[in-house]
Amino acid sequence: MTALSGSLGDSAIHTASAPTYSAPDLTVALLGQPRWAGQPMPVDDVAACLAEAFRSRGETALTDLHGRFAVAVVHPHTQEAWLATDRFGIEGLYVRADHHGIAWSTHLHALAGGARLDPQALYDYVYFHCIPAPRTIYTGVYKLPAGHVLRWRPGHDPQLARYWRPDFAEDETPADTATLTEALRTLLRQAVERASHGAGTVGAYLSGGLDSSSVVAAAAGLRDAPLPTFSIGFDADGYDELPFARVVAAQFGTRAHEHYVTPQDVLDALPVLAAGYEQPFGNASVIPAYQCARLAREHGVDTLLAGDGGDEVFGGNARYAKQGRFERYGRVPRWLRRGLIEPLAVPLANRVPVLGKLGSYVKQARIALPARLQTYNQLERLGPQTVFSGDFLASIDRDEPLHALQAEYAAVPAQHYVNRLLALDARFTLADNDLPKVVGTAALAGVSVAFPMLDEVLVAFGYRLPIPHKVHGQALRPLFRAAMQGVLPPQTLAKSKHGFGLPFGVWLGSHGGLQELADDSLTALGTRGWFDDAFLRRLRDELHGTHLAYWGELVWVLVMLEQWLRQHAAAPPGSDC
Repeated sequence: MTALSGSLGDSAIHTASAPTYSAPDLTVALLGQPRWAGQPMPVDDVAACLAEAFRSRGETALTDLHGRFAVAVVHPHTQEAWLATDRFGIEGLYVRADHHGIAWSTHLHALAGGARLDPQALYDYVYFHCIPAPRTIYTGVYKLPAGHVLRWRPGHDPQLARYWRPDFAEDETPADTATLTEALRTLLRQAVERASHGAGTVGAYLSGGLDSSSVVAAAAGLRDAPLPTFSIGFDADGYDELPFARVVAAQFGTRAHEHYVTPQDVLDALPVLAAGYEQPFGNASVIPAYQCARLAREHGVDTLLAGDGGDEVFGGNARYAKQGRFERYGRVPRWLRRGLIEPLAVPLANRVPVLGKLGSYVKQARIALPARLQTYNQLERLGPQTVFSGDFLASIDRDEPLHALQAEYAAVPAQHYVNRLLALDARFTLADNDLPKVVGTAALAGVSVAFPMLDEVLVAFGYRLPIPHKVHGQALRPLFRAAMQGVLPPQTLAKSKHGFGLPFGVWLGSHGGLQELADDSLTALGTRGWFDDAFLRRLRDELHGTHLAYWGELVWVLVMLEQWLRQHAAAPPGSDC
């Protein structure tokens, strides 16, 4: 198992992974697929370049470190340490520190000895369906947030700072489309080429969506032999995207491989995933992602190219357009909003059905971003007091998740809401959720994964685009779609975003094995004292009801929590594991 780990303290330095650069004044341990200022070179050479730059520029040298990496820089004489992970946190790095010493590792379990379960992390997990950095499931053990560096000195508190921030353009005037589309196609091709360099046998995920199809188009054009592609299907209405994937595979002559995921696949994979993930992870798309990666490994692929990141760089998530409708309400003069619209629209909406939508619109528009996004959060809608026990809620801060979102949103170096949402999603959607899903399942299947859409040059280009080229009215990613005109099939450009969604709620209503798994997991969770007994009974009743499309996602999140606890930590929060 490849790892980067080490510790400092008590006048001694301990490294559990061999440094890739060592000199009397500086030691650098580097893991991943790093590049120096975008240039591919052996990891040892990258480490030497970083060390030289670090001597003259300190931690600002990290801005020239590109690609996927975790790094530890140690000054042997002063016992200072700098720890960092890449801009999108693809390579995770965990830390445990106090005034006397610090330990770090790319594997959470290496630092978890004697640690206790963190009740706040459990609450955050149900809120986000993952545990956002810097928290982990263990009290006192932290994960470095994406694009951050942690500095530690003996006798001092650790200092966490951003070494990289996105550089957005705020221009709302469209630029020359022809020039930009040609540049985008070139940069995407170069990004795929860099991602494929030295990666062994390369294949690609192919969901049939815009991002994976664009990556496949670029990768297929760089090689003579057919590109191996891997796609997942579901025998469930509204979930199967294999027909779209087949159109793309046919157009680019790929060596296409397919797998239809079944309920039995879920039952078989769930224990593997619960054991393989080092903390609870509730994104149900881990099942199709894992099956896809296994399929690739079976066909001899070493590295899979993934399309993740395109929506969060180029403006492809539907909420960007939807929130624009609410943001426009803020442009209405204050006297008109407060003096006429709100006094009439909200009360009348409750009495006049035809005005219901207007009242709902005004209520949501009055909530500032990013809190407005959480009006759709299932935990917020149900109410924490409905889901959790009173004793558990007394041990946590139920406002912390929203405060974390608000702090990140406020820290974005941009004013336009679209750019702020892009940066927010880079942290909470990509770094904390989607990337761990893809990286974790690929690792369990025995393959590596690369993300061309997160190439530094391509990301910088996307972030600097004028707003209308990202979101224009209700049009998402207009420039990216224009660049792919004539490259991708018309069906691909016209389809709505879907991804590898799992029809867990659909299957739960008819598959006895899944119902038994869910019932057993919810029953066991009830003995831990964290959740409200009446709520868990209601969920168990719903397993045989008609509203599983609504309840299915939350049931999955709780099932995964219980299954993870059985594999890793049977103790209640606040007790020793």
